[in-house]
Parts: sequence; C-alpha cells; structure tokens
Amino acid sequence: MSSTSVALVSAGGAVFGAIAGGMLTGLTAIRNTRIQAQSQREGERVAREHDRLNQHLELRRTAYTELLHAITELLECCRSILNAPVTDSSDDLPDALRVAHQTAYTVNRRTVIVTLEGPPSVAVMAGKSSTDSISYLQAILRTYRSSAVPPSAETVEDIVGDGCDQESAAANLSYPRFLHAARETLGGHL
Repeated sequence: MSSTSVALVSAGGAVFGAIAGGMLTGLTAIRNTRIQAQSQREGERVAREHDRLNQHLELRRTAYTELLHAITELLECCRSILNAPVTDSSDDLPDALRVAHQTAYTVNRRTVIVTLEGPPSVAVMAGKSSTDSISYLQAILRTYRSSAVPPSAETVEDIVGDGCDQESAAANLSYPRFLHAARETLGGHL
C-alpha cells in the first residue's frame, strides 16, 4: 500500500471517527436533554402536587379551627345561660338563648364542612363533639323549662342544678378528642 493510500485510509478513518463521535455526542446530548426535560416536568408536577396538598391541608385546618371555635363559643353560651338571672326583668336570659341558638346553627354548619373535608376519623369526632355540645344546650333548656321556678332561685344554674352533669361531661370529654384527632390529621399543627 502506498503512502497515499495509507494517508487516505487514515484520513477516512479520522473523518469516520469524527462523524461517529459527533453523532454519538449529538445522540448523548439529545438523550440528556430529554432526561433533563423529563426531570423538570416531574419536578413541576411534584411541586404542583405539593401545593395542592398544602392547600387541602390549609382548608382542613381552617374547617377544624372554625368548628373548634364554634363549639367553644357554644359551651360559653351554655355557661352564660346557666349564669343568667331568672327574673323577668332581665334581658340576659333571652339574649343568651338567642346567641346560643345562633351558635348551635353555626356548629351544625361547620360540622358539615369538617365532615366533607374528612378524613372519616376526624369527621366522626367532630360529629360527636358537635352533638354532645348541642345536647348539653338542649339538656339545660329542657331541665330549665320542665322545672318549677323556686322562689329562691337567682340563676338558671340554681334551677338546673346537676340535672345536666352527664351532658356537660360528655361535651367536655368529646371536645379534646376532636381536637386530638384534628391535630393528628394535620401532623400536629392546628
């Protein structure tokens, strides 16, 4: 083989090697670009999912907190009713009853929202706490209305006495259970 032939073969080999190397580099670059684009899309999907999950947790947190506040307010209304004077001249009892009925309605509405937000374990505890607090209010009213007003009674509590202790205990027991279930669902953050 002549030196020209060797040079041509060598040059052809170098050109072929350069073309093959360029193609291999190009294919690798295309593959890396695809992988990078796929990774970016996956990262964006994970970020959207994370945002959606955070929004859902925030909706749950809001629903749980609003129900807890409403139940607390209802239990405070029960205390206001019990402390209201029995005398006809006072507006304290009618005002306390009006606020209690509005608050019970709010508790029912908020319970529905918590039930929809879930999960079932929290929905059950929310329903129990709501039912117990409303039952306590109803027991106070039932006991008060069914009792003859003794002349020495100064407040509703004097009339009701311990006639609502079971309902009071149930309401005061189910409230922290709901609170605990809500905290567990939210990862300890309420």
